[in-house]
Amino acid sequence: MTDTVIMKPINIYALTRLNDSELMSKVERQMSGRGRFIKIREWETEGLRLFSERLQPVCSDACVLTFYYSYTMQKLGKEFDLIRIADDQIVNIELKSGNVSNEAIRNQLIQNRYYLSTLGKPVYYYTYISGRDRLVRLSNSGRLVESTFDELGVLLDNQDSIYTGDIEELFKEDRYLI
Repeated sequence: MTDTVIMKPINIYALTRLNDSELMSKVERQMSGRGRFIKIREWETEGLRLFSERLQPVCSDACVLTFYYSYTMQKLGKEFDLIRIADDQIVNIELKSGNVSNEAIRNQLIQNRYYLSTLGKPVYYYTYISGRDRLVRLSNSGRLVESTFDELGVLLDNQDSIYTGDIEELFKEDRYLI
């Protein structure tokens, strides 16, 4: 019998209040229940910190929001930076630090749409470029459009019944079989 690891969402605001990357990795593992430590890069820490600070004035519960952080689909190796899953919708946010082309952002979000569409819920796809303090989203037609933290804050505030179970359960091939 193997040990089952249940990955849970974490509070990114609390995580980004820490200044030591080794401690952050330990706390992240504790919060997420992940079976291994992940390396949290400095640019990623800064991007997460800026992202959570930008949510503060526009999201009523910004300091307690939870996201699945740095989730990788086991069989495919596909990584998602931040995912927040509710009964009615999903919000996916990718984090970038510096110059990245709109085409590269768009391609990544379209790829995310392919994988997350299997969950059968409306999904909102965003990328936050911390070095430029820029937030963009993928439109329904597949175009990249400028967005605001006000818009994202309303979306996050309106999510109901946040999923806090094992994210792996949602991506199992046989999850619909009885």
